[in-house]
Amino acid sequence: MNTDKYLIIVVLLFVLSVIISCSYKNPTPIEGWEDQYPPEFVYVSIQIPEPLKLSGDSMAQTVVGYIDMFNEMKKYVPLLNPSADTSLAEYKISGSSIPWVLSWRADEGFLILLFITKEGTSYNWELKFWGEDTTKNKFYDKWIVLSAYNDLEGKGGGITLYEENSKNIDSYYSWYTYPSTVKNYRAFQISKHTDDDIDFIVEITYNYDLSGELSKYSMGEEKIYVEFKCAWSLSGQGEWWRYNENHNIVASGSW
Repeated sequence: MNTDKYLIIVVLLFVLSVIISCSYKNPTPIEGWEDQYPPEFVYVSIQIPEPLKLSGDSMAQTVVGYIDMFNEMKKYVPLLNPSADTSLAEYKISGSSIPWVLSWRADEGFLILLFITKEGTSYNWELKFWGEDTTKNKFYDKWIVLSAYNDLEGKGGGITLYEENSKNIDSYYSWYTYPSTVKNYRAFQISKHTDDDIDFIVEITYNYDLSGELSKYSMGEEKIYVEFKCAWSLSGQGEWWRYNENHNIVASGSW
């Protein structure tokens, strides 16, 4: 009887050792063990058809000016994608998981703080300046310079700029990429603010052949209205219209 009991114990110990050994060799993957790194912020610029860019017409150049205004925001991308490989002074990163907190020292002496989070269907960036700017003799009190986002599917994104040392919005730039089944390729928007109130909004829509439309909305006494609208083809030719607050055309032309 004792022999049988001893044999059962030996068998159970053997089975247990096999289970432990197999678990060690083939551990269950745990997502939390995998390193996660800050996402790269992507800013989508607007491609200008070369004939439109080279046109000497004043209305065509008005369109190019608004497109250049949108594309200029790409200058902030390096601040949203810092890297230790760039030899940034005092570069630090909080770790390898969400949320990320990155910081480094600007050449002007102040501290740059970058916070990256994931909320819902997007990654979000918030950039702050803190400290003395020795070149401009200014002090930044954890000023939120800009915030930005990319949706997780890569279809849209945007940048919001803020007035200096203020929480008031200065301007907002965004884009959205449509599915291939839709005529329009991308839609872009610019909104310019003063003391957090909207001055004007510009919407630009592109088609797959790089033809497009632009509408500028202004603020009336009680409503937003289309002040200026134009459309152009890939060849650079276009038409334009100006409107009053009652939506009546007051001028039009082509180039």
